[in-house]
Amino acid sequence: LSLPHSLLCLALALAALPLILLYPSAKRVFALPQLLLALTWGFAVLLPWAAANGTLLGQPQLPLIWLATVCWAFGFDTVYALADLEDDSRIGVHSSARTLGSLAPQVVTLCHGATLALAAAAAWWSGVGLLFWPCWLLACVGMERESRRLLRMFRKPDAPPRAFYTERFAAQVKLGGLLLLGLVLGRLSG
Repeated sequence: LSLPHSLLCLALALAALPLILLYPSAKRVFALPQLLLALTWGFAVLLPWAAANGTLLGQPQLPLIWLATVCWAFGFDTVYALADLEDDSRIGVHSSARTLGSLAPQVVTLCHGATLALAAAAAWWSGVGLLFWPCWLLACVGMERESRRLLRMFRKPDAPPRAFYTERFAAQVKLGGLLLLGLVLGRLSG
């Protein structure tokens, strides 16, 4: 940590440590362990921001992109939890999929929408270049498609196979990567 803002970065890393350490056992005591993971992912925004800017204050796009990251992580990990729903129920551990029950697909859809809206607001506020917007639009189309698939499959009387949720999870990772690529390209072209 030889950066000029190393004390702030060190403080953030130490603040993230309890979340990192608690997450593996969170399924035993916390009804929404995916929220803990999402908050942990949020530090992936805060640490580099602090390293680059020396502060977390006074920049309105930071809370927007932080919250977008938290929403995206909660959504994609809830999809992953849907794949483990039977196993988690059998062994008696918590997950957002179990806690939310039949509302899980709707909550994931809300997370998708919030992620996209917040990322767009952060990008606009930051003045990113035009290259961000095609990536954002493709992510919008992809997340809408994934939400539709999830909602449609969840309405069927038979539980979908585990592979269905694994594929949805993999798509979430790619769509999040597309948003990140858009932010990088938009920043480089801005």
